[in-house]
Amino acid sequence: MQPWFSLGDCDVVGFDLDHTLCRYHLPQTARLIYDSFAQYLVTEKGYDKDLLTLAPDSLDFCCKGLVLDIEEGNFLKLAEDGTVLRASHGTKSMTNGEILETYGRREWKHFNTVSGMVSRSAKYYLYDNYFDLPGALLCARVVDSLDQHDGQKKYDFWKDMVAAVQHNYKISAFKEDSGTYFPEVKNHPDKYLQRCPESVKKWLKQLKSAGKILLLITSSHSDYCRLLCEHILGNNFEEYFDIMITNALKPGFFSHTPNQRPFRTLENDEEQEALLSLDKPGWYSQGNAIQLCELLKKMSGKLDPKVVYFGDSMHSDIFPARHYSNWETVFILEELLGDKVAVPEEGESEPLEKKGKYEGDQPKAPYSVSKQWGSFFMDRLPGLENAEETLVRTWSCKCISTYSTIAIPSLEAIADLPLDYRFTRFSSNRSATAGYYPSPPRVMLPSEESVTMKLPRVRALLQKERNLSLSGFKSLFSTSLGNPSKSRKDIAPSYIEPSLLSTGSAQKRSKTESRAAGGGVSGQRVSGPGSTPCGSGVGRARGGGQGCPGGSSLRTRAFPGCPRRSGDVLLSGHRRLDTRSVAEVLGSRRVGPVSERIWIAKEEIHELNELVAYGYFKDGLAAIETWRSDATMRTHTRGAPSVFFIHAVCFAFAYGAREDLDAMVPFVNAKYDSYPMLYFSKGDMEALRLQATTTHRHIAARLIEAVQTMLSNPLEYLPPWDPKEFSARWNEIYGNNLGALAMFCILYPENIEAINMAKDYMERMAAQPSWLVKDAPWDEVPLAHSLVGFATAYDFLYSYLSKTQQERFLEVIANASGYMYEASYRRGWGFQYLHNHQPTNCVALLAGSLVLMNQGYLQEAYLWTKQVLAIMEKSVVLLQEVTDGSLYEGVAYGSYTTRSLFQYMFLVQRHFDINHFSHPWLKQHFAFMYRTVLPGFQRTVAIADSNYNWFYGPESQLVFLDKFVMRNGSGNWLAEQIRRNRVVEGPGTASKGQRWCTLHTEFLWYDASLRSIPPPDYGVPKLHYFEDWGVVTYGSALPAEINRPFLSFKSGKLGGRAIYDIVHKNKYKEWIRGWRNFNAGHEHPDQNSFTFAPNGVPFITEALYGPKYTFFNNVLMFSPAVSKSCFSPWEGQITEDCSSKWLKYKHDLAGDCQGRVVAAMERSGVVFIRGEGVGAYNPKLKLRKLQRNLILLHPQLLLLVDQIHLEDDSPLEAATSFFHNVDVPFEETVVDDVHGAFIRQRDGIYKMYWMDDTGHSEKATIASRMYPRGYPYNGTNYVNVTTLLRHPITRAIYLFIGPSVDVQSFTVRGDSPQLDVFVTTSEHAYAVYLWPVEDGSRSAFAQVIADRQKIVFDRASAIRSSAVPEVKDYIGIVERNLQHFKPVFQQLEKQILSRVRNTASFRKTAERLLRFSDKRQTEEAIDRIFAISQRQQQQHGRAKKNRKVAKGYKFVDAVPDIFAQIEVNERKVRQKAQTQAQKELPIDEDEEMKDLLDFADITYVKHKTGVSIKGQSGLAQMVTTARSRAPSISASYTRLFLILNIAIFFVMLAMQLTYFQKAKRLHGQRCLYAILLVDSCILLWLYSSCSQSQC
Repeated sequence: MQPWFSLGDCDVVGFDLDHTLCRYHLPQTARLIYDSFAQYLVTEKGYDKDLLTLAPDSLDFCCKGLVLDIEEGNFLKLAEDGTVLRASHGTKSMTNGEILETYGRREWKHFNTVSGMVSRSAKYYLYDNYFDLPGALLCARVVDSLDQHDGQKKYDFWKDMVAAVQHNYKISAFKEDSGTYFPEVKNHPDKYLQRCPESVKKWLKQLKSAGKILLLITSSHSDYCRLLCEHILGNNFEEYFDIMITNALKPGFFSHTPNQRPFRTLENDEEQEALLSLDKPGWYSQGNAIQLCELLKKMSGKLDPKVVYFGDSMHSDIFPARHYSNWETVFILEELLGDKVAVPEEGESEPLEKKGKYEGDQPKAPYSVSKQWGSFFMDRLPGLENAEETLVRTWSCKCISTYSTIAIPSLEAIADLPLDYRFTRFSSNRSATAGYYPSPPRVMLPSEESVTMKLPRVRALLQKERNLSLSGFKSLFSTSLGNPSKSRKDIAPSYIEPSLLSTGSAQKRSKTESRAAGGGVSGQRVSGPGSTPCGSGVGRARGGGQGCPGGSSLRTRAFPGCPRRSGDVLLSGHRRLDTRSVAEVLGSRRVGPVSERIWIAKEEIHELNELVAYGYFKDGLAAIETWRSDATMRTHTRGAPSVFFIHAVCFAFAYGAREDLDAMVPFVNAKYDSYPMLYFSKGDMEALRLQATTTHRHIAARLIEAVQTMLSNPLEYLPPWDPKEFSARWNEIYGNNLGALAMFCILYPENIEAINMAKDYMERMAAQPSWLVKDAPWDEVPLAHSLVGFATAYDFLYSYLSKTQQERFLEVIANASGYMYEASYRRGWGFQYLHNHQPTNCVALLAGSLVLMNQGYLQEAYLWTKQVLAIMEKSVVLLQEVTDGSLYEGVAYGSYTTRSLFQYMFLVQRHFDINHFSHPWLKQHFAFMYRTVLPGFQRTVAIADSNYNWFYGPESQLVFLDKFVMRNGSGNWLAEQIRRNRVVEGPGTASKGQRWCTLHTEFLWYDASLRSIPPPDYGVPKLHYFEDWGVVTYGSALPAEINRPFLSFKSGKLGGRAIYDIVHKNKYKEWIRGWRNFNAGHEHPDQNSFTFAPNGVPFITEALYGPKYTFFNNVLMFSPAVSKSCFSPWEGQITEDCSSKWLKYKHDLAGDCQGRVVAAMERSGVVFIRGEGVGAYNPKLKLRKLQRNLILLHPQLLLLVDQIHLEDDSPLEAATSFFHNVDVPFEETVVDDVHGAFIRQRDGIYKMYWMDDTGHSEKATIASRMYPRGYPYNGTNYVNVTTLLRHPITRAIYLFIGPSVDVQSFTVRGDSPQLDVFVTTSEHAYAVYLWPVEDGSRSAFAQVIADRQKIVFDRASAIRSSAVPEVKDYIGIVERNLQHFKPVFQQLEKQILSRVRNTASFRKTAERLLRFSDKRQTEEAIDRIFAISQRQQQQHGRAKKNRKVAKGYKFVDAVPDIFAQIEVNERKVRQKAQTQAQKELPIDEDEEMKDLLDFADITYVKHKTGVSIKGQSGLAQMVTTARSRAPSISASYTRLFLILNIAIFFVMLAMQLTYFQKAKRLHGQRCLYAILLVDSCILLWLYSSCSQSQC
């Protein structure tokens, strides 16, 4: 992305209306809005009348960016990291002590949600626009009033506040003159509205004349829009715009699909029918950005027209336009007008008589700096224990630089600029102030003290840059804007561009200088966009310049052609001054040539831009004076070039004598040259970069967005230097984000800032003594995330690293990999198959092994690789048992597993030719993702521990399946749908530590040749049964539309059918020892649970990632309990564990837990599902049957029937069922003595009613339950219905109703063998006959009569399970795959030994390669290999004399197999470790199951200290041996002499340049030249010896 932005490059220019095109008189408007809200609360809701009075200075409380904690009544100002900077309770400011006591130094509890982007919920509200701000003051005063009268601790006023807003702003209010706001604005528009300046009108016409398409997109209704536009633009306002869209309901306009929000036409400001498409320009209502973009393509004639959108709301305008539509965004930020004046210190006050004409008792504008809240942009973070305060950016300020292209105070600020004017973007360089126009907020500029401290640093920076001449320095500072105190309204900031910092040829320069000496250079012009050309030269510069009257119209971005005021010396990079002119500035000192070509690095330009643009120098003269003391140049350099030339020749010969150590190593399947090598080779990089600009640009755009976000706020994403801080919490984010950053550096190597950040990133990680988490040193998963990210970045960025970094980082990888290898023998992930930890840790160890293998450390890499293959190949075999493509841990953790599993499959195929792409499980896995997505593609069925959708990906996994397995385009299509519909606000947003983790693999695996094609049955609701998982889904992967339901049902075996049968049937007995080899801790006690989402809107949901209690699932509990229970007298399912965070699955009855799907079928649009869950409960409860029947009668009408059949001696008396919604609370209702509950969703009311088979309806308990600390979600809302049991059969009937269905009657009639349910709606009548008892007398499960149509669900279609046989020769399959990797190591071994030259280094290398062998055999092998090596070297030497040097000549096959003894020794160690690991010892589930979630904040009991990454014990010895650092004695002496001679050489060179250079006799100089020449020869010889001995 270019560092600048220009309107001239845009095809379409869009505007918001309120506070963008139409500016308000803010003090008057704020008071009107406040009064309209307050009057409603007082008159309609009975609030205190004191709310109607408002002191003039009260509006000081209004400040954009405040967040209201609704439950606590607190207003918060947040820092960019989520900590609380300031707070108030009501209007009363909280002290620093109160803030620290209430919120501490930690991130605010809702910050992850609100920062996902600017969002609102029932628990908090963000004030980000001027229409809302007066409401903040009113809410604060309401809190004060409630505290005074009621002493409340929790507050419930918010619903009344929402009602006040709706009353005043509703669509019909303008037409009906209801409320206070619209009537007042209609009657007195001049009082509240500012007319549009003529400059802006002229600018709009200029845009249209330039061929731009102009849009107006506003959430205001058409009648109010008409009033505003006629007042500010005139009656002909429609002529300014090509397309006008009112009632756009942003941000939904950008995020919704055409089906959700179609365009509508208008007649007399009334909305008409919905449009299927948008075909022509005009005035429309509602709508969506997708159809608008299609119209813009037609109008512009371009496939991808560039759109810029101006708006004032981050929530409604800027973020959605950038995120959903990828538009350029210009943020209208009136706070830029108010923040120029520094905030006065507490207690200071300006005398009233010195205030402006309209100040005093007048209310201040809301954009002015608030005395209570301080600056909108920056604030001080109070330190602890009287420590110094730290100035930090606010979260609102961070959002501006993250989501805006530029920020301006008003349209008027840029209306006079030419259309091709180039604005500096946000995030285009390191400056935190780039992007603000015309100047950044004063509070963000460094203080005078910091400037003083900064100047020496700049001088040092310039001195370090050898290629920057004195004239170059003068040219740089010639662009100073002058005195910063002067008004800059008419002058744009001037910045330095690298392209302008050079001149033409020497011949051209000499001509320029000769003309300059004469007083000016005629004909030479310097102009930027919109600048006035004028003459050049010193003489003309002093006069102001031709065509530049007073310089007032000057608008150049770089090197203004005219001076700003008389007395300035024009020093331009486009022309040169003669010696006389330079002396005029610098004095009479001789400064040497002044016509040298200028070169300067980008980062130095950015550093200087800050000094120049913000007025740190008064003018160019002041800049030169600052540099004067350091800018003089020595001229005593005669004779030095010859010495440097001799030295350079010597080093050139030495370098040429070295052998190419990076010769290509031909791998069995992956051929590559040095690095990168993990996922692609060096030769693939150009093709990848081309893809980033063509076929893969949609993925590249996400990479760019990710890295720009990191660069804009590096402290938030860079790992901390402090090890305590690094290990204080789950640190997966550091390893996860590093892969995406490294991939970006590969695709965009010109972005030096990103590369530097990546290296800094790796330096910080390498500095850590351990990557483990302090409170969980037993868990290697965080280490695995760090290792795989670090190894991947090392591979991608190897050529950018210095030699020291390459060696140090390699040691870090070796140490971490060695620790993982040792842990694999004793930790559960080494033998617990198909669990998410296993592929996560194994792929990390594999990545580290491959990196070390490429460096020649074959011993360690061989052992580690074989261990990974031995573990993972068993898992791949066991996956053949899973016939439905599912993963028993659910969709969320399934995405976590496949993230690493697919990387493993790719790496072993690339490097070892082990091909799993035809695996039967892979062929079915697409259904696991496709059949579990809710309509709208934003959520998935949340069975087992889950978030709302996926932890990782799943776009990366889907494109993998498409490229390597399916080859039909469906994977690409589903990935595209998920990417397009990603949740960016509220529940379901991707975690900060996981959202970018798979971007690099998605880019690498995406196959653009596979056109995105949906599956053949897309668009039609389908029933799908996962036979292994025990889950039924209906209606997945559909558009989120009316009558598009989703239904799921779960009743299966613990761990899935495959694992359950392996354990209970004793299959794979050589590998498996019961439940010890599996881990079902992430499952829930959820047999016979269900979810329901009519219209794609979640009505009954799972409870996500929470405690493993039965009542947190949509299932039943029974009373009284017959065993120890967590919630006596109620007893749940047998896998419930009261004392652990994880599901009980090994002990007591838990290992036998199972449910069963009896039937699942669909007939004529009616769905019938039956499950049996008795196997999930304690047999002592004496349950004979526990059936749950679901009948989907209509897309919005679900009937659920629970049948509880008791044994004669059952002690049970009652059953209680639970129904959850994690997002929205239930409310109680009752109709004709039938109790029910409902939730309010955006599209209406969702209701449920219940009764038993006698017609009795019991009142339910409706409540919310918070999860204990340590879980990622707050809790759940639920309905709890209790039913008294009767012997032998009791039935409970529930009806779930969507908003479009009007149920008029609901009756039940039951007897022992049959249950009849009758439901009548306003459109249909249903009769359901259910036969729950499976006695064989009936041939059907159920019969439904829907409007006289009879639908029968017969028993012949019941689900019948079949056993899956054990995989034949499963041990042999693994052993054969293990044989694939050994030839790679053998070939590498030959390549390495064939390159060794002298005896010492050869023996050292051979000993390292053979160190695991028997000592006597090692000596014999070394002798044999050395003899062979000598012959090879002689042959190579002869070939070299003939100038035929082979880069990768083959080593003879007579080299002994050094890996044979390694395997013998490794097998002994491995068997011993496995024997110890598989002893039946008690396992702490908390240790085994501690999981990786960046949002978990859990404190565990400390166990033994974690092992350091920087080698300890045996690990350090291994790495030290591997690297063979100890040099031989001869090599040490060689290195010592080389260092001494280098020192002597430079000492003599310094003497030559100082003392002997001034000698009058040439004899002394010639003697020293001779000595230098001899010393150069000695250096050449020493360097060559050192190179051969690798000293």
